[in-house]
Amino acid sequence: SACAGVGIGFFSCVLSCADRERAANGGEHTKHSGRMHLSGVVGSTVFGLFSLVGLFFGSVSLAVVVRAGSSLPSNALFSQAFKLRPLVRDDVLGTMVTISGVICFTVFQGFATYRHTVAEFMEAVLSVQSVLWVVVVLLLLIISYVWVHLHQVDRSSAQNLTRAIAVAIVSACASAFMDLATKAWSAVLKSDFHGMLTSGLFWVSVCVNLFFM
Repeated sequence: SACAGVGIGFFSCVLSCADRERAANGGEHTKHSGRMHLSGVVGSTVFGLFSLVGLFFGSVSLAVVVRAGSSLPSNALFSQAFKLRPLVRDDVLGTMVTISGVICFTVFQGFATYRHTVAEFMEAVLSVQSVLWVVVVLLLLIISYVWVHLHQVDRSSAQNLTRAIAVAIVSACASAFMDLATKAWSAVLKSDFHGMLTSGLFWVSVCVNLFFM
């Protein structure tokens, strides 16, 4: 999961470089920026899938925290290598806090002693409370995503704070759906490892994981 976080941090910087070159070209991709964009998308997807390997050795919460905790420092490092932006005090403080949080969480969270089966997962996810919560999170994701695309503003605009909040909501909601999908296919692996290739729940959850990645 940590290696996957480093890879995601690297390829996110590749995507930022491609976007910077596209913006300098009047909003249209050049051949070079197009290739960088494609490699960034493919690399982020591949390393995102690699982060799921950690689920065979630990809990979902541990894998997610370690991946996220390694993504931020690597993103700050590679952004300097690609000369995307200067390194400021907040980057250093954020990196230190993130690393400290990951270490504390990893040390004190303990081990997951139980994993849900498919029947238990379906019973929990199809309950009224779960369905309502999923609908609320999905609506929040859609509204924030639409707002971001309808308000394309420059960096000097007063709407930048609102835009940052909307982007954060999109990322948080997408991560929530990824976590839910991960719990789904991990339940399939627990219940019927050899029959996972014929399980509809397994493939649906993997597709959801890829989509929100």
